[in-house]
Amino acid sequence: MSRERLTLQQMARRADVSLATVAALRAGTRGKRPHPTTLTKLARAMSVDVGELIAAVSRTRGEDRPRELVLLEIYRTLDDTGKARLEQLARELRSEQNGATVYPD
Repeated sequence: MSRERLTLQQMARRADVSLATVAALRAGTRGKRPHPTTLTKLARAMSVDVGELIAAVSRTRGEDRPRELVLLEIYRTLDDTGKARLEQLARELRSEQNGATVYPD
């Protein structure tokens, strides 16, 4: 919001979310995990990658694992086919690092 000097109300309008939601997220009072749809709307409104926004939110909450949170939020936005593909990719990467051969499910 500060990049373009938007007010909370302007950001809420631009992102199509309530003023209360934007204010609570900014103050850190809106739960541990903002809804992925809300974060996606805000990221679009600010012209930033949703992963960048998730990492920033994680840092402000003092969380020490923003990369994992970014991946989790991305996972939550995928359909079942996308989730299955990501899960297979994760198994393949883990096996590569362990030196094992991966066979598709």
